[in-house]
Amino acid sequence: MKREIKFFFLFIFLLFPVFLVAQQEIQVRGKVIEAETNEPLPDVSILIENSTRGVPTDMDGTFEIRVNPSDKLN
Repeated sequence: MKREIKFFFLFIFLLFPVFLVAQQEIQVRGKVIEAETNEPLPDVSILIENSTRGVPTDMDGTFEIRVNPSDKLN
C-alpha cells in the first residue's frame, strides 16, 4: 500500500509541471491597419478561433489579448 502511494505521488509530481506549462498564457499586442492607406481601423473584433473570447481594437487600431501559445487569432 505504501509503495502504491509513493508511486501515485511521484506520478503527480512528475506531471504537475506539464500542467503548469500547458496553462501559461502570453500577451499578444498588435495594430490593425487598412492595407492601402495604412490608416488604423478602430472597433475591429480580434477573436480567438473556436472560442467566445475576443477583444475590439481601440481608436488607434491597437489591441491586447492574453492567449495560450497554441491559440489562433481571427
